[in-house]
Amino acid sequence: MDEIPKTKITVIPAATRQLNKVAIYCRVSTTHESQEESLEIQIKLLKQIVESNPNWILFNIYTDKDSGGNVFRSGF
Repeated sequence: MDEIPKTKITVIPAATRQLNKVAIYCRVSTTHESQEESLEIQIKLLKQIVESNPNWILFNIYTDKDSGGNVFRSGF
């Protein structure tokens, strides 16, 4: 039986990439019920932008309601 020649194998390690942690900040100026949809749309669209960038990872989502006339803004 013929001997199988040994093949030299070179292992190339995978390149690592640095992921940037990204936070999303969304706000609406009042607490009116109609602004809830606006806030949800902002979050959805910004999450899509983060997810479409391979160098980003979502860290947190911050929201701020009633920011139009309120000096105490806990979400900020």
